[in-house]
Amino acid sequence: QAFRRRLGEDREWSSKDDQRLALSVALKMADISNCCRPTNLYMAWARNVATEFYNQGDTESHLGLTVSPFMDRRKDKSDFHKGQVSFMNYIVIPLFEAGQQLMPKMAFAAEQARRNKQELLSQQSTSVEP
Repeated sequence: QAFRRRLGEDREWSSKDDQRLALSVALKMADISNCCRPTNLYMAWARNVATEFYNQGDTESHLGLTVSPFMDRRKDKSDFHKGQVSFMNYIVIPLFEAGQQLMPKMAFAAEQARRNKQELLSQQSTSVEP
């Protein structure tokens, strides 16, 4: 919110607060940048993250806790694609679209994220539930 609001202002990014905000957004973009990699690399990383989530869900289940959303490996077929598409829609693509306003040469990243999302949707529509 603060980043989008600041992007709308017509002044230089010269204050310490501006620099901290820009660096914070850049760091977050780097943190989730796997979603913007070529599809084969993105899918490998997404599966690795899903494995981490499923390990957490296994631990929660073992401890008698409710398994957190998207962390139940028994629901992989229904939740993996849904979770990734939601992450793209609500976090990745909006963040990279905002980031490219400050760094126009980053436009390729948002576009690749959109392609990866389309691949997920394609896979989701062709998968068959047991």
